[in-house]
This record gives sequence, C-alpha cells and structure tokens, in this order.
Amino acid sequence: MRKKIFTPNILKILIYTLLGVLLLYFVFAIFPDIFLRNNIETEVAEQTTYRDSIDLYGIALRNEVVVFADESVGCVTYSVENGGRVSINSTVASYVTDTSSADSYAKLSALNNEISIIESSLAQSAISDTDALESDVRDKIRNYLDSLKYGCLEKSNADAVQISINKKDVKLNGSEAYTEELERLEQQKDTVLALIGDEKTVKASIAGYFISDYDGYESFTADEYNKMTVEDFNDIMNMPVSVRPDNYIGKLQNNTVWYFAADISEETAQAYKTGESVNLVFGTSLMSAKSFTASIYNISAPSDGKCIITFKLTDFTEFEFSLRKEKCKMVLNTYEGIKVSNEALRMSEGQTGVYVLVAKKVVFKPVTVLFSTDTFSIVKPDNTVLSRVLTQNDEVVVGGKDLFDGKVVGIG
Repeated sequence: MRKKIFTPNILKILIYTLLGVLLLYFVFAIFPDIFLRNNIETEVAEQTTYRDSIDLYGIALRNEVVVFADESVGCVTYSVENGGRVSINSTVASYVTDTSSADSYAKLSALNNEISIIESSLAQSAISDTDALESDVRDKIRNYLDSLKYGCLEKSNADAVQISINKKDVKLNGSEAYTEELERLEQQKDTVLALIGDEKTVKASIAGYFISDYDGYESFTADEYNKMTVEDFNDIMNMPVSVRPDNYIGKLQNNTVWYFAADISEETAQAYKTGESVNLVFGTSLMSAKSFTASIYNISAPSDGKCIITFKLTDFTEFEFSLRKEKCKMVLNTYEGIKVSNEALRMSEGQTGVYVLVAKKVVFKPVTVLFSTDTFSIVKPDNTVLSRVLTQNDEVVVGGKDLFDGKVVGIG
C-alpha cells in the first residue's frame, strides 16, 4: 500500500496559507499605504517672484514751497486734488476764518464740485461721435476700476466717469436738463455764500504739483539735505515734528525730482557707488507696494559704522508727494521661478532636483537653483524631459528616507 504524501491537516494548512498570501496581495494592491508608510511629507510647489532686498528706513526730501493764507484759516475748500498740477496764480483753495461756518462750508464745497462736473459736461468736446463717446465712457470706467484695484482711488476718477456719461447723454438728449440743474446749483451756492460771509482765495505762487498734507518736515529742502551726513540724518529723524500753522494751506513742488535718504552699514555701502541704478519698493502689502527706479545720488562718509545713502527719483504723483519717514526695500535682484523648501532639494546621479509624488511613486525632477535663503530656494525647472519638468502645484517631497526614482511610497 502506497504512503500518502499529504495528510488532510497538511493540505488544509497549505490551502489557508495560499489564501492568506492571495489576500495580502489584494490588500497590498488596493491599499499600498498600509505596507509602504515611509513617513513621506510633501508641500505644494509655488510659482513666485522673489525680490532679494535690503530693508531701509529713511526720509523723503523735496523742494517744497509752502502755501499760506494771509490769516488763520477756519474752514477751507480746495480747488485742486492732492498731487494735481496747477499753474502760477491759479486758485488752489478758498477759505473763511469763522469755524462756526463749517457745515455751510462743507455744503459749499460739495456744490462747487457738482457745478464743476456739470460745467465740464456741457463744455464743448473734441469727441462728438456717439460711438466715440461710448468708447470714452468705457475707458473712464476702466481707469476708475484700475484705481480701485491698486488702492490709489482718486475722486477725480469717479468724477471723470460721471462727466463722460453726461456728455453722451447731452449728445443723445440735449443739454436743457443740465442747464437747468446748473442754474439751480448756482442759486443754492449764492444762498450758502450769504450764510458764510466773506470767502477768500489763495493762489499758487509758482506752477507745480499741489498737496494739502502737512508733516512738519517742509523746511528741510532737498537742495540743502540731499548730501546729508550721518549726523544730519540722525538729527532730522529724531527731531520733534513741528505744529501745523493756523494759516497753512498746502505746499507746491515745481518739478518731479525728489530724494530718499536712509542709513546703511559702512560694509554694505562699499558695494555701491554713485550713479548706479537700483529699484526701491515702498509699501508693505502686495496691493499698496510701489516700485521706483532710482539712481544713487550720494553716499556719505562713514560715522560709527554707518553711511547715509541718498537716492534720486523722478516718478511723481500724489503717492510720492505724501511720503516722508518711510520703510522701503532696495531690491538687489529679482528672481522668477518655483519656490521649494531647502529640505526638498536632493542629489541624484550628480544632478540637483526634487522628488515629486506622482500616483504613489516618487519621480525625480531636475532643477537649477536660482537663489536660496536659510529656509527656501527659488528654482528653475529643467525642460529637457517633458515628464520630468517641475510645475506649479506639484506635490514636492520634503521628508522621507531612502528615496529613489520610481519608488512606491505612502503618505505618513
């Protein structure tokens, strides 16, 4: 009688073992993370523009002509917006000495603005075609929306939209309604003027750019201080601000040139020379930041390890006119690329790159490092192999051990 090779118990064990292996295989295929937890951590690749810069704190210098009234001002209304261009002997403001007339004077200011809008709407325009007028309306609305977008809204932009719409209406429906409204507003103005009493005007002594703000540094002119020493700078930055005079109306600047002076270390100053062009960025938020091209006008002699670097600038609007003691950044270089953590950078076969998680596998994507800080780098993708080009929103591996190209991993 032949001996049995497999007893029933051994056969059962083999069957159960085979079933167990098959079960593990299917579980592995469906849930590989259970077996492949390599403590992989990822971050999202971010397309960015990075400015390598030096932080500065300093003071803006301008050649300003201060505009005064002949006596103390009670209430004032301005004929020009901040940063607006005025001609010599043109009216920049009107005022009364009685502060009790404040409400009436505010109403007068509003009436003057409404009258100005209607007069401009009725003024003869070089644009007479209806389609051209419609195009002008769209342009004015676009300008207004841009001013909202960049946080530099001026009332003149809103008024320009209204005037443009009115001109189109006059073309289509005639001017009678506007003429009647103008007469009504003029009558209201006469009534308010009777309540206010004697109104006086202030005229511009020079042609230039006007602003009504007062910061207490109007006496420090650019001509006098654009080559300031460290001692001059410290004195100005630490001086108490003067009180606004009772008869102050505003100030004028007759050209677009202004200066910005800041202190830097003597060591940093050695890397620069007069005449070089740099970019200065004022403003802290993305919306309010504004970049200027400036030239280095002067670098002072060192004192106590510091130098004063003075920049010359020629961009000029209300924004620049309002600057005085400011923080800004001097941009050394600008880098455009993809931002990744330094921990993500790896070497593979002598090439720098990052591992990217693609369908549970790590794929090596080569890059060139453009700039690095202590924590992150700006990199440029290598476009040689399309499937290995690092792109925005890729899942970049920043933590994991024993990684290699094509390795199947899980997120831990």
